[in-house]
Amino acid sequence: MTVSWLRLEQYALGELPPDQAAAVEAALAADPDARARLQAIREDARALAPLDLSLPDSGLPLPDEGTVEEELGEEELGEEELGEDGGEVVSLWPRVFGGVALLAAAAAVLVAVLPGEESAVEAGFKGGELVMSVEADHGGDVVAGDRIQVRVTCAPGERDAALRADGEVVWEGALACGNRVRLPGAWTVDGPTELCLRVGEEEVCEVVGE
Repeated sequence: MTVSWLRLEQYALGELPPDQAAAVEAALAADPDARARLQAIREDARALAPLDLSLPDSGLPLPDEGTVEEELGEEELGEEELGEDGGEVVSLWPRVFGGVALLAAAAAVLVAVLPGEESAVEAGFKGGELVMSVEADHGGDVVAGDRIQVRVTCAPGERDAALRADGEVVWEGALACGNRVRLPGAWTVDGPTELCLRVGEEEVCEVVGE
């Protein structure tokens, strides 16, 4: 039985239940390498000095119990007051609470974009290339006899556009570009048809209905 480093560390710390500890001891008796690793783990543990987590004494008096609660409950919290020397003493609590409020508002804006809904960024133009999407009315792949519609993704702005089917213009006009803009009208493909869409100086072609 080969004992892992993790199991040896647990054994050295006394974290194993009796049955598992007995199994480790049996393996240690038969495996010199495991005994050497256990020894190394124990030496490392002894070499680590305990951490001093106490805070240095700043010499400042600690606030009396209930001071914070009393200050938070005062109606004058956040107003300017005069110190003993006549100078203004401004409470920082309103600034702290104001920062917390801003963070909470930002978090609310982030979670307002629900899964499955497009954000304002995603709804805009998504790339620098002209993209044509041909969709059948039934939602599946386009085959002969299907009635189709064409959607266009192009950089925002109005441009002259034209759609050709096997070289014949089937639609042309001004197109208000954006993300997945639907061309007016629908068409039926009787067989393999090459659709070419021109928007401004760009053109893309695709064969559908195969």
